[in-house]
Amino acid sequence: MDLKAAAAESGDAGLVKQLSAGLSDIKQDPSQQLALLLNSPNVKHLGPGEVNGQRAEHYKGSLTLQEALKGRKSAELLSPQERAKLLANMKKSGLKGYDYDVWVNGDDLPVQVNVDMQTPQGKIGTATSYSDYGAKATVQAPPPADTADLLQMFKELGTKIKQQRAA
Repeated sequence: MDLKAAAAESGDAGLVKQLSAGLSDIKQDPSQQLALLLNSPNVKHLGPGEVNGQRAEHYKGSLTLQEALKGRKSAELLSPQERAKLLANMKKSGLKGYDYDVWVNGDDLPVQVNVDMQTPQGKIGTATSYSDYGAKATVQAPPPADTADLLQMFKELGTKIKQQRAA
């Protein structure tokens, strides 16, 4: 989902900035985000544990924008154009840094990634779980009664915000 496009439907520039948090131009690609997180000079290995029913190694750290700009080796996972664009957008958004927890399975694949980002608008937290690497997905649409139109919801939110501002 393109968070920037969805937030734009609300008509609230602050919401757009908060939800996109500098990531809109890289399509929220987890591999690109993890490449920058690997740049943290203070990653701590907290040891083995279990997350989402899987044995995994837990790592915790933080990354300031300045540390991301230093260009460590792990940033080579991004193309030079991707890295420059990401870092420029981070600066533009006012992103202060990342605090994160990553759990990695025995195949060195992420199982769970929790990231908190500090922005001028406040903290944005995400939690992402990964599983079934390489499995064939069978997708079936849910019944219409169990769905909602996210873009319509944002349009309605935008209408309410405009009405509140006008009042």
